[in-house]
This record gives sequence, C-alpha cells and structure tokens, in this order.
Amino acid sequence: MDDKKRRRIVSLVSFITLLGVMILITVLFGETLIDMVKDPEVFRERTDGMGLLGKLLFVALVALQVVLAVLPGQVFCLAGGYCFGPFWGILLTVAGTALGSLIAFLLARFLGLRVVTAFYPEEKLQKLSFLRESKQQDLFTFIVFLIPGIPKDMVTYFMGLTQMRLHKFLLISTMGRLPALALTVLGGTALQTRNLTLIIVVICLVLLLLVAGYFFYRRKKSNS
Repeated sequence: MDDKKRRRIVSLVSFITLLGVMILITVLFGETLIDMVKDPEVFRERTDGMGLLGKLLFVALVALQVVLAVLPGQVFCLAGGYCFGPFWGILLTVAGTALGSLIAFLLARFLGLRVVTAFYPEEKLQKLSFLRESKQQDLFTFIVFLIPGIPKDMVTYFMGLTQMRLHKFLLISTMGRLPALALTVLGGTALQTRNLTLIIVVICLVLLLLVAGYFFYRRKKSNS
C-alpha cells in the first residue's frame, strides 16, 4: 500500500470517528443545549446544582461549539455571563473557546482540507486566503478575531491549513476574541441582573467593533 492510499484511509477513518463523537455528544448533551437556548434560567439552575461539574460541562459545551459550530458563539458567551457572572463567565468561556480552537486547529492541521470542507464550503474558505498570503499574517489574524460577526470557527479551521504555529495561533486568537467575548459575557450578566445601563454600554461597544470590522473588510476587498 502506497503512502497516498494510506493517508486517504487514515483521513477517512479519522473523519468517521469524528462523526461518531459528534453523534455521541449530541445524544449526551442535546437536552442541555436545548435548555440553554430555550430557557436560560433552567440551564442556570442545572449548572449551579452540579457545582464544579457544571462549570466543566459548560467548558466542554463551549469547546464543542467551536469544533462543530452548532450554535453561534455569542449564545454561549451570553449563557456564561447569565449563569456564572462576569469573572467565572469570562474565565470559563475563554477556557472552552481555547480548548475548542485547539481541537479544530489540530483537526485541520493533521486531516487537511477534506475535513475542513465537510464543515465549510471551499468558496468561503477562499475568502480567507489573504490570511495565508499576507506578510502581516499575525496582525490580520488578530484583527479578524477581534471583530464581532466574523465566523471565528471557520477562521480557526482555516488557520490550521496554514503554516502558523499552534502556540502562536492560540495566543493571537485568544487575545483577539477576548474583548468581544468579555463584552458579550457582561451582556449576559446584565440580562440576568436586569442592568439596563450595562446592556446599553455593551451594545454600543459591540456596534463600534462591528463598524470597525465593516471598514476593515471593505479595505481588504478593495485591495484584493
């Protein structure tokens, strides 16, 4: 058996295993995910009652969201603030996001484009080609993760296809995600405490980041 055929078999087996893990996790945690979206108060009571295990479950769900992109990441950030408050909400969401980013990056790095295109169309991935080709790859990657609204999970998989080192990617992506992530967690806390002033401040700051993202993408499009 030649190396090319062996790599194809390894990729196929790995992908089937990944699908199996997805199905298992969906069966185990599907009800919890539904509770989080349908009734945050029920989800909050459930995680509070589980203590440390509840926090670990939340980290696992956030990581799962990054790998599978089953729900928008903002939902989990809001849930983190709603259930755990600002400190634990930010800490647990960052931990889960970093763990999920690690897994997604390594899946793309070792299994290649075929696995990534199982989640995202190749045409969409092509729009991120400037992150591979730019001499300012680190800066542009940081900016992309900084701006709300950009599909960060897709970018995470894409970066696994580039030559960027894992430790550098985790540092850049975590620092880039942190401002919007923290703002959204604070938004979840404000919803739970019904703090109208904080809600307005969070919305205004997120809108500012969105406007910055719009002009950044317009500039990249005009230069491409």
